[in-house]
Amino acid sequence: MKHTHLVPKRQGSRMATEDKDLTEVQQRTNRQLTLFESILRKGPYSGMMALDALMPKYFYGKATRTEDGHLKSLERVFDFEGQPCKLIVDPARVTETRGKYKGQRVEFYMGTREENVYDALLKLAKEGQGKILDDQFGVVFSLNQIIAELKNHGHTINYKDLIKSLKILRGTSITFKSPTVEFMESPLLSLGLPNSKNPKSAYVRFNSLVDGALKNKSLRLYNYQLAMGMGTLARKLLKLISYDPNGANLDRPYEFRLVPFLSMSGYAINQKLKRNVQLLDSAVEELKIAELVQRWDCEQIKEGRKIIDYKYKVWPSEKFRRELVRIQKAQNDGSRWIAIQVAGPPTKVSE
Repeated sequence: MKHTHLVPKRQGSRMATEDKDLTEVQQRTNRQLTLFESILRKGPYSGMMALDALMPKYFYGKATRTEDGHLKSLERVFDFEGQPCKLIVDPARVTETRGKYKGQRVEFYMGTREENVYDALLKLAKEGQGKILDDQFGVVFSLNQIIAELKNHGHTINYKDLIKSLKILRGTSITFKSPTVEFMESPLLSLGLPNSKNPKSAYVRFNSLVDGALKNKSLRLYNYQLAMGMGTLARKLLKLISYDPNGANLDRPYEFRLVPFLSMSGYAINQKLKRNVQLLDSAVEELKIAELVQRWDCEQIKEGRKIIDYKYKVWPSEKFRRELVRIQKAQNDGSRWIAIQVAGPPTKVSE
C-alpha cells in the first residue's frame, strides 16, 4: 500500500548549513509543535517519518578503511512505497579519539550507536524539548540526558563517543533519488555542542524529512520503549509493521520478503541466503518473545531450482494488534485535534 503523502514533494539540497552557537540561534515554539508533544506524552511512543526511519542509511559490520582513513561511499537500491529508490551515503570525516588513527581526521559510517543516538534525540524532542530553531524542527538537550536515556534501555555510551556520534550524524551526506524525489542532506542540518558561552546545553536541527513531516502532520507513531530494547533488525521490523496501517489485522498475516527487507535495513545480502534467514528468524523470534507476534513462517521463492528469496508471514498477537490500534487512534485523534487547534475557532458570520 502506498503512503505517498509521507514523501516530501520537493527537490533540492540543504546540505550547507551553519553550525552556530546556541546563543545565536532563534528559538521558538508553535501551537502545532506543542500539541504534537502533548499527544506523544500520552504513551511510550515516539514519532518517525517513514522514509527517514526506514531508508538504509546505517552501516552494520566492520568497516574497511584505506591507509589514509577513507571509506567508500555506500550505494544502496531499495523499494519504498512501490517506487524504486537509490541511496548514496557519503561517510562523515571526524577526528578519531583512540586507536591507530588517534588525532587524525578519518571517515566513519553511521552505525548502531548513531542510530541509537538519533532515535533518542527524536524521543527527547517529543517530551517538551522540541523547538523551532531558525525555522527548522530541532531539540535542545544536555549530553547527560542522552547518556541517561540510552542507559535506561541498556545502551552505554561515554561523553567522547556521544560527541563523536553526534558529529558523525552531522557530517554524513545522504543523497536519495526516486522517480518523484531528489534529496540531499545530512541527518542533522546543524549541531551545537556545549562550550564556554553555553556550558550545559547542546542542540541539533533535524533534516527536512523530519521537519516536513511535523509541519505536514505526517509523523507516524511507534512504541519507542519497546523498540529501544530490541536488536537492530527486530526494531526495523517493529517500525515497519507500525508504519503499515494493515499491520494490526489479525485475520491475515503481515507479509514481506527477506531480500527487500534486509536491503531496506542496510544489511548485505549473503550469497548463501540461509545465513540471512538465520538473522531474520532471530529478529522475528525477538518480537515473539516480546509477545508481539503469535506465530510466523517463511517459504522459499525459487527460479527453477535456485532459491532467490524467502517470503515471511507474521501474525501479530492480540497484544500487538491492540497496541497498533491505540497508535492509529492516537494518530487520527491527534491529527484532527491539531487541525482544529491550528485553524482556531470558527468565525461568526454576522447577518
